[in-house]
Amino acid sequence: MRGTGIFTKVKYKWTQQPNGKYTVFDIPIFQTFKDKKRGKLDKRDGAEIVKNFNEERTDGYYPRAHIEHQAEGSTENKTGAGFLDNLRFDGKTFFADLVEIPDVLFMQIKDLKYPYRSVEYHADKKKILSLALLESQASFFQFPILNLEEEETKLNTIQQYTCSLREQVLQFRADDDDAFCDLCGGTTKEKIKMSRKSIKKMQTDEHGPEETSPQDEAETPGLEENVEAVSFNPEEMMGQCHELLQGIDAKVSKMAEVLDMLLSGEEEEKQAAAGQQEIAPPTSSVAMQLNEISKRLRQIEHHGNVSIHASRLKAICEENPSLIFEEEVENLQKFSSDKDRKVFVDMIESRSARYPIHEASKFAQNFTRVDSNKVLAKFQQDPATMQFAKSVLKDYADTVNQRNRDAADKFVAMWPTAEKWVEYNVEMEQVAPGSYKKMFN
Repeated sequence: MRGTGIFTKVKYKWTQQPNGKYTVFDIPIFQTFKDKKRGKLDKRDGAEIVKNFNEERTDGYYPRAHIEHQAEGSTENKTGAGFLDNLRFDGKTFFADLVEIPDVLFMQIKDLKYPYRSVEYHADKKKILSLALLESQASFFQFPILNLEEEETKLNTIQQYTCSLREQVLQFRADDDDAFCDLCGGTTKEKIKMSRKSIKKMQTDEHGPEETSPQDEAETPGLEENVEAVSFNPEEMMGQCHELLQGIDAKVSKMAEVLDMLLSGEEEEKQAAAGQQEIAPPTSSVAMQLNEISKRLRQIEHHGNVSIHASRLKAICEENPSLIFEEEVENLQKFSSDKDRKVFVDMIESRSARYPIHEASKFAQNFTRVDSNKVLAKFQQDPATMQFAKSVLKDYADTVNQRNRDAADKFVAMWPTAEKWVEYNVEMEQVAPGSYKKMFN
């Protein structure tokens, strides 16, 4: 439908790994080919490529995935995009999981920033060296673009186990000459050759004889050399099931014995608490032994907590001579809970705290009070002079009470009283109007 974006039938499953990185499952990355320039790669080569990949993986080596192709002959490092794992070959196409994808790059892949991919392949060594994720460069093989499903695929334990043991766990399909491993939704297949005769024999054992055509019988002889016998022994299987059930029964019996011991111990404790019988020694039941151990642990914890608070209380008493440590420790031990002991020590600490003198208190100690009524009394007759005298008196009070004590002390040494300062400046203002204002400019 137009205007809704691209549509692809194939969307790749993905999941987030326990380490926070991501895995994309079953990506087609390479396939058989025959080309004049590039040569050819057939089924036999494909089997050898998978063999070499698995051998290196056993030794701990995984081919890298990276952004864009490496330049020929270059040693430049491209941005890493994870590693290739679980390489499979279905006779035509190679599939692999892209693992350890960083979170930022995974979101770019999900946004279709790198829709194409192309392997770097060494034909002589039959090895896939790495996988390049391509942003716009067209790849040789036109696989479905790397379009991921919206929701994460959560693998259960069985799926994780079977997907890691594809060589050992096989499901067979009998629709043609070949049977495949089909553990991952039909997208990952490892070919195993089986003859039609062996498949038909399994069907005959289950459903009875089936008519065969001359053509089927003619095709059978040439394939018998590839048949691997698959046999089932019902008696052996029944014996294994019997041993398993016996083991389960033994474990259940043991658990029942332990449960009876615990229940009997609880009954003994109830009777002892009610005074019906004497308390049995600790060895009488598992429950009572556990109870004694629990009590002992609580006692150890109690003494440990008291020691911690006592050490803190000692430090407080050493800083405050008015507190007697022995008396305070005795009071501390009267509290039963650790929370109450902490509250007690906090209270002692706050009560004995010595706070530094506030700046306002320091200022108050050096504050010089000026009696304005006494200083301004002689200027009340003239309102203009009175107003000027008030201004001069305010400047005096601000100067002697400033934060710079050195400057304030020098000023007081020159003008010890406010009366002299005000009288002098009023007289100077009458002789030379504006002189006071000029003195401060």
